[in-house]
Amino acid sequence: SIETQLRVLISEPCCMHLNENPLMILIDGLDECEGQDVHLEILRAIRNSFTPHPLPLRFIIASRPEAHIHEMFESPLYDGVYRPFNLEQSFNDVQTYFQDEFARIHREHHQTMAMVPFPWPLPEVLHKLVWKSSGYFIYASTIIKFVDDK
Repeated sequence: SIETQLRVLISEPCCMHLNENPLMILIDGLDECEGQDVHLEILRAIRNSFTPHPLPLRFIIASRPEAHIHEMFESPLYDGVYRPFNLEQSFNDVQTYFQDEFARIHREHHQTMAMVPFPWPLPEVLHKLVWKSSGYFIYASTIIKFVDDK
């Protein structure tokens, strides 16, 4: 099980290093694992690994803001042991990227864009693209590469 693997491969070896600085463990893309049940099982296993003794570990969980993951972190199980990070800045950065790149495409694609008014795309379309990106540049860069392809 995931809980057994976490205990045997991570928690127990780390118990020997209780007086040292904490180690960081990054789990990137939790939402990309197969199924909601697996997401919640991983989060429960991480939380259970800290009982009965606190470990010199810090977990960073990177994930899209899926409702079931958010609910797990808001549950009493995680009360007082997690800190959410505000991703608003990444959304702002993606918006700036989209604005700059769409403006460049509008300037450089003379024939295609000659009859398209600026600003392009419309602000509500830009807002939808930023929202759909979930703050991830990979989404934004894929859109720009597609639109920029002459």
